Amino acid sequence: MLTEQDRNGEQGGPRRREPTFERLYREHRAAIFTYAAYRDPGRAEDVVAETFAIAWRRFDDLPDDVLPWLYGVARRVVAGNWRQSARQHALTNRIANEPPPTDRADDAVLIRALGELEESDRELILLVFWHDLEPGRCADALGIARATFSTRLWRAKRRLRMILDRLEADDA
Repeated sequence: MLTEQDRNGEQGGPRRREPTFERLYREHRAAIFTYAAYRDPGRAEDVVAETFAIAWRRFDDLPDDVLPWLYGVARRVVAGNWRQSARQHALTNRIANEPPPTDRADDAVLIRALGELEESDRELILLVFWHDLEPGRCADALGIARATFSTRLWRAKRRLRMILDRLEADDA
């Protein structure tokens, strides 16, 4: 538990974060490690590190009885790890089961065209069409409004089409 002295410092000044956090870490690290090791054995140390990194960032918001709060954070970190593993597994399966391309020349032209796009346009195209994210989720990933993302994606697709047309005309 965080005491009043922890919250206010020795002489009523601002909270002294480092000593209090170090004590909090020493007191609860083993409990969080045990929790994480039971649920995600291969990543227990990472779960502990992420849990306490979040506690550091949210230090001013920590409740008096911090252990249940830390368990909740660790639970969400473990769940995030599981979701990430499931997404990676699904992507691996999708790629493994994808039929091979039938026309390598078309692939080469597309790769050249993507290489000619500006990085920002290429990122938009790849997030949607290679990584298979919905446009709304792509906008969230890039930290922009969904309408802005849609407009940028439309423009990027138009630029890609122009480059593809030029490259195909050059090859003809």
